[in-house]
This record gives sequence, C-alpha cells and structure tokens, in this order.
Amino acid sequence: MANNDSTQEIVATPLTATTPAGKAVAAPRLSPREESWFVSVRVPIISVAAFLLLWQFGARHMNPILMPTPTLVGSAFRDLISRGVLQKAFFISLQDMSYGYFIAIAVGSVLGVLTGRFRTFEKVVSPYISFFMATPTIALVPLVIVWFGFSQSSRVFLVAIHAVWPVAINTAMGIRVLSRLLRDVGWAYRLTESQFVRWVALPSAVPYILAGLRVALGRAVVGMIVAEMTMELTGLGGLVMVYGNAFKTAHLIAGVITSAVFAVFVSAMMDVVRDRFFPWIKGTSA
Repeated sequence: MANNDSTQEIVATPLTATTPAGKAVAAPRLSPREESWFVSVRVPIISVAAFLLLWQFGARHMNPILMPTPTLVGSAFRDLISRGVLQKAFFISLQDMSYGYFIAIAVGSVLGVLTGRFRTFEKVVSPYISFFMATPTIALVPLVIVWFGFSQSSRVFLVAIHAVWPVAINTAMGIRVLSRLLRDVGWAYRLTESQFVRWVALPSAVPYILAGLRVALGRAVVGMIVAEMTMELTGLGGLVMVYGNAFKTAHLIAGVITSAVFAVFVSAMMDVVRDRFFPWIKGTSA
C-alpha cells in the first residue's frame, strides 16, 4: 500500500494540464468552427509553402531551362503582367472557356435528363456518348477547323464537346438512381413528367450534377488549352506554346500556373454555391 503522507502524482492527459499549484485543469480545445478553419485554410497554406521551399532548394542547382526556381517563375509573372501579356491571354481564355463550359452545362443537363428518364433515348445516345468520351480531343481539331475555321467559335466548340459528357452522364445517373419512395411520392401527387423532373428528380440529383460539373470544369480547361495551342496561338494555351518554343520555361510555367489557379478558383466558387444553396448535400458530392 502506498504511504498516505506521500504526495500523489498527477498525470496530465492530452486533454488536461497542471497548474503551478498542482491542480489539473482542462486544456483549451479548438471549437468545431476553429478546427474546420484550421484544416481548410491553414493546412493547405502550409502544404503549399513546404512545396515551394522544396522546389526552391531542389531546382537551384538545375539548368533553368529544365526546371526554373519559384523565384524565376515569380520574375516571369512580373514581366508578363507589366507588359500586359498575361492579362490579355487570361481574358481571351476566360471567354473561350466560359462560353464552352456554359454550353456544355446546358446541353449536358438536357441530355442527362432525357437519358435518365427514357430508356429508349438512353439506348439511342449511349454509343455516341461512349464514342466521344473515348475520342482524344486533339483528334477532333482538324475536323473542327474544317467546320468553323480559325475562329473563337472553333475554340468554344472544342471546349464544349470536351466538357459536355461528364455533365450528361452524372445528371443521368443522379436521375436514374432516384429512390422508390420519391417515385411513389410523385405518383401519389399525380405529378406530370415535367413537374416530376423539376420538383423531384433534379433536386435529388444535385449531388451527382455538381460532381459532373466539377469533372467537366477540368475537361473544359484542358479543351481550352488544346484549342488555343493547336488552332490559334492565342490565350493561355498560345502563351504556353510560344514560350515553350522559345525555351523560356519560367514564362511557360507561369502560363500553366495561371490556368490551373483559375480552375481551382472556379472549383472553390462551386463549393461556395453548393454550401450556400444546397447545404443539405455537403459532403455527399465530389
């Protein structure tokens, strides 16, 4: 038995701390909101900072043509911005991608609803969807040039044809997996086909649709770059091609980073829209 006169040792658990008087008190904990902010904001910043440090130390002994350091890429950004080259290329690419992306959303949503609701229509269009999903975008460039020439219309068409299929497939899947209970509710209220799609099917398919929009966004950026590199040397794709041919790798990487950051920004805005207008599906869509 332990001596009663001996001083009892207080062991601090991860959730407790000891005061100078020897009393155990609960350690402060982050609130759920603070913890969520730490994970969603500070952790990505720390990750990017660590990557840039590794890149700086790893590339400083390499040939700048092969791999420039982040400081050289930053200097290239300043040069492009000071001459107005990056802004001009960005707004051209923004127009190309925006037009093509919204056309893809409109066409893909209608196609997805029809495919999800009507089996016969699905059988008719399914081979074409599989064909275009498997066809490399670059293989369509000569045909698109024959159809539209060297114009913005050709670039917009290539963006749209590259981004429309994820929207159509995910919309159709979201409508097709509608629960039997919701179908019975529609029948009980004697909803017409258009009412059922608008009030039941589409709201239920929102997680699938948003996931499709996110995938389509990435494909739209790829289609935009391919169109601008192969059809006309314009926009961010043309900027990447011109500086790549000139072996100015820092300027090339600046164009690539601009394209990627733009896509990440739009994706983040989609998350904001989801959380603002569809809070009940947070965590269920990609």
